[in-house]
Amino acid sequence: MASTSSKSSRELELEQKIRILEDEINKEKLKTATLSTLIDIAERDLKIDIKKGGAKQ
Repeated sequence: MASTSSKSSRELELEQKIRILEDEINKEKLKTATLSTLIDIAERDLKIDIKKGGAKQ
């Protein structure tokens, strides 16, 4: 990888965009894990079936 002083502004812009997108991915992974845990607890404690076997028509 090139040193910071030799990178173009476009390269720096793209690297910043990558960092932002990686942060967003990590937030969504955490959100997904949280919601999955919430569903598991609700199914276990409230005895309700939230997860379905698939869409049936």
